[in-house]
Amino acid sequence: MENRKPFILTAVMLAGAATLAACSGTQPTQPDIDATARAIAAAPLPVTAEHPEPAQADTQVAAIPEPLTQPAGAAPVDMAEPAPAEAPTEALPTRFVFSFATNSASLDEADYAEIKRHAEYLVAHPDAVITIAGHADIRGPKSLNEKLARARADAVALALKENGVSESQILVTSFGESVPVVSENNWRENRRVEIEYLDDYRLSAR
Repeated sequence: MENRKPFILTAVMLAGAATLAACSGTQPTQPDIDATARAIAAAPLPVTAEHPEPAQADTQVAAIPEPLTQPAGAAPVDMAEPAPAEAPTEALPTRFVFSFATNSASLDEADYAEIKRHAEYLVAHPDAVITIAGHADIRGPKSLNEKLARARADAVALALKENGVSESQILVTSFGESVPVVSENNWRENRRVEIEYLDDYRLSAR
């Protein structure tokens, strides 16, 4: 209702003007309807509960940070903390028997490579102890076979020491021809050196 007050006021004014003109005997001047309508349209609406005054816009708008996103096409980023690297562990070699030629105590290149693996393990485990047992086949004098078996065991022990193994970790023994493999006629299999790790014999317990 309140928005219609300007229109009512204007109508009252027009009616008053017409009455004065009739009383004076002069022809009233036709009001400019278009100008009146434009004036009414341009007039600001009154502030009411139904039409509150619009709030003034902020002159400065606080910048809202954009959320962090993964760039398009990029590989996903693992935000988890990396697991601590495990210390390398030397694996125990799997070859423990070394064969020799007839009347020989010499090692070949493959033998040295495998013995080096044993040396690396023993150096990394200074409490470990091994036995090196030399053997021979039944051919030839017994005394000679005993010396030959010992020379073979000493050759393996020397190779280990040259690769950093402590002498206290090595127990050398020889059996000559007395402990054959399967049978005495397996000559090549009996010309051998065997390495054995002693689980119940540690330097810390000596």
